Amino acid sequence: MDNRNTPTAPSPKTADEASPRTDRPGPRVARRVADEPAQSLGPVARQADAPLFADFERSQVTTKARQPLLLPRAVVDALEREREAQHEKAETEEDDQPAPAPAKEPPVEPAQMVDAGHDWHQVFDPEAIRHVADEAEHGERERRPQFKRWVAKMARHEGKRLVRDLPEELDELVEQFPNFREAAHVIEALAAVHRHVPTQRQSEALLLVGPPGVGKTFFIEAFANLAHVDLGPVSLGSAQGAFELTGTSQHWSNCAPGKVWQLLAEGDYANAILLLDEIDKTGGDERYRTSGALLDLLESRTAGRFVDQALDIEMDASMLWKIATANTIDSIAPPVLSRLHVIAIEPPSDNQLRLIYLAQWRELVADLSRPPELSRSVIRQLIASREPPRVTQRLLRIGLGRALHDRRRRVIDLPSKQREATSRPIGFVHRLESA
Repeated sequence: MDNRNTPTAPSPKTADEASPRTDRPGPRVARRVADEPAQSLGPVARQADAPLFADFERSQVTTKARQPLLLPRAVVDALEREREAQHEKAETEEDDQPAPAPAKEPPVEPAQMVDAGHDWHQVFDPEAIRHVADEAEHGERERRPQFKRWVAKMARHEGKRLVRDLPEELDELVEQFPNFREAAHVIEALAAVHRHVPTQRQSEALLLVGPPGVGKTFFIEAFANLAHVDLGPVSLGSAQGAFELTGTSQHWSNCAPGKVWQLLAEGDYANAILLLDEIDKTGGDERYRTSGALLDLLESRTAGRFVDQALDIEMDASMLWKIATANTIDSIAPPVLSRLHVIAIEPPSDNQLRLIYLAQWRELVADLSRPPELSRSVIRQLIASREPPRVTQRLLRIGLGRALHDRRRRVIDLPSKQREATSRPIGFVHRLESA
């Protein structure tokens, strides 16, 4: 029977279909959701307050846009329990491990200061430096930059300079200059007074007297290197006047500080060495005699307020080592000579010459791992010619260069030194051969 045209009875509704839906948001809920600030939550998270997502919570899982993802509450709880379990496990493992030993702090090394083991001495008065700076500001405009540089040099370390502790023993110097043994002993004695009597640190002026070429200047240079202090040489034989020491007056267009100022202002040490070379040949302009400046400099009392003419400022030069050289004392003014402790330097003997030349050779080849050997014939040749140390140093240097160039293990000859017929031996006694 064809039932296509027969009306069928409606099927009975289920309980869910029969009862009205109560899980849809009412107008009040929809209004509250709409009032929430949209910029604070993402489009997914904003639906968490809707009744449709009542069993969902915002999780710590985020989307690519870094918005919290809505997940079922059961899933969120499971993730939270797993995260807490991992955290507790990590804490337990950390507690079970032995506590690491505290990091050993590196030893605190003292700062590298130039005054380690030394003390300071006031050389330039800070108030006097400020006065010079003020005068420079009101002086000639073209001189201001130069004066500012001079003021900056004096103002270093607030006008103070270091006092260097000199070596107690000068055996190394005596080995290199055996004929200067007396000079080395005098320096050791004066250094001991400076070291143990702080109120008697003024330096005594010394005069090394001996024939030309015995190594007086060379000895003073070696002493400065051994003591690690500054050296300020002044060639009084060629000095034009006292301004080599005191500087030129500001009235001159080319005014400049003297050597004493340079040694103390530009150097680092209050007890540096001032070399007064050839003091017996002091001359120059009669209007600016050097002897007047020497009298102030060699006397410790007046050296404490030595004045430089270029800057018109006092400085304390009393701690400078003033060491002069001369071939003879006959031409030295008596007032100057009375302020000097005279030490006679005799020409070295043959044995002392051998020690001098060997010491020079050791110093020359100190940086070579396998240096050539200096033959005895060369040493005998040097002793026979009685060359002064400065000349032999040059000859040995050339002989070493020849051996290194020719790859020879021994230095067997030295360059011949041509001498004029009228020349006289420098510093050593030569036998004049009969014609």
